[in-house]
Amino acid sequence: MTSTPPVDDPLEAAALSSLWLRRVTAFLDYVGGGRPLTADGGLSLDDARALNELLETGEPLEETYEDGSVEAKESYELDEVDLTYRLALAAGLIEVVDGSLARAAPAYRSPKVAWLDLLVAMLFTVGPTGHHYRLNSEGVRAYAKVADASLAALVLDLAAHGPVDLDEAAERAWEELYSAEDLDAMDPATLPDEKESARQDVVRGVRRLVELGALQPDEDARQTLQQSQQIDRDVDRVGERLPVHGRVSLSPLGASGIDRVDAGAAAALVAAGAPDVLATLLDVPFDFARHELRVWVEGNGEDAAAQLVEAVTVMDPVARQVAASLVLGVLDASSADTVEAVGTLAGQPELRPFVQVWRLRERLDPPRPWAAGEEGELVERLHAAMLMEPFDGLRGLLDALCAPLPVEEVIERLWRVRHPETAPVLEGLGVLLEDKSVAKAARKALFKHNSLPAS
Repeated sequence: MTSTPPVDDPLEAAALSSLWLRRVTAFLDYVGGGRPLTADGGLSLDDARALNELLETGEPLEETYEDGSVEAKESYELDEVDLTYRLALAAGLIEVVDGSLARAAPAYRSPKVAWLDLLVAMLFTVGPTGHHYRLNSEGVRAYAKVADASLAALVLDLAAHGPVDLDEAAERAWEELYSAEDLDAMDPATLPDEKESARQDVVRGVRRLVELGALQPDEDARQTLQQSQQIDRDVDRVGERLPVHGRVSLSPLGASGIDRVDAGAAAALVAAGAPDVLATLLDVPFDFARHELRVWVEGNGEDAAAQLVEAVTVMDPVARQVAASLVLGVLDASSADTVEAVGTLAGQPELRPFVQVWRLRERLDPPRPWAAGEEGELVERLHAAMLMEPFDGLRGLLDALCAPLPVEEVIERLWRVRHPETAPVLEGLGVLLEDKSVAKAARKALFKHNSLPAS
């Protein structure tokens, strides 16, 4: 690949030095007036091999296994070349015409604009994890979608709060995956391997964004990213544990890009209808979803609550409670129209506990002591609170719901309650409560509940 000429604008210089912009630029030059694709839309093997050398990927053309056997890679197995192709296509820099690749019009975009297009393609269309698992099963690709959403949330968090420990980011992504996927149904013996794989996926995603020029690592993180690449390129090291060290932050180019992405995304988000917004946000990490929904509510004025409530009521039963918890986690009681709109959700039995918790949180209703025989209803309200409320405000809400008894005494009563939400409530209390003795009591209660004889 050619070297970059000196320029005065530091952001443009950073864009020009981006590994992925330089690769895509070389790829576009290679495509020229057109290159034929295979029947399944991939690059020909000859083109992929030529590009592997042109792009200076360093990726071997053959796979050598531990037993000494050697196998030539197909074009779609050359990760760096294929990712270059997919990014260029997703960014609209090339197009497919009659089974061939061609440069898209306009033929020229400024380096900063082309780089921003690649950032959006990397984060929101192709996805580092999605690309890595592109040849895997549908279930694995569904997991990759969640992992890439966590990576996008990490970038936005860096923009809002500054540098983060790479190990902390990897741990947080695993926790989000654990809450989003039904990992409880898996063999517990496989969970350590699943966790290690998920953590390495985060590191790989960060590595791709460092290569793009959006993130910058400190020296410890840089060494971690280099080890990540070495593991990815050696088939015999698959499953090897990766020690994760160091911190990452947004580069000046990355910060500028995220500002521009945020501005464009906010405008598009506000213009979208409530059903589309909720359908999209149910597939992303909850904290990020809350942030995006607040942007939508602020942009849609007094009618926002009514639109969201209507969208929730027509959802299928499985999604309805999750959507209600997201909506009520964002809406407040500052408007009489909002209070009226939320009240209509109480007409659906499965949403009534969410409305009750919301009214308690908004101080529209005083705490109501629960009585013997109402343990099932209390479980439903506790479940709603744990879905709706951010962690920092949860304990106060739990205390109000459990009154007049302290939470630890309520836990001792709840394990006997045969209700579909009892186990999730006790499990959540065991994880979320900062008081270690109460959290331990919740875990013991969960064990006793799970040991109840079948009714």
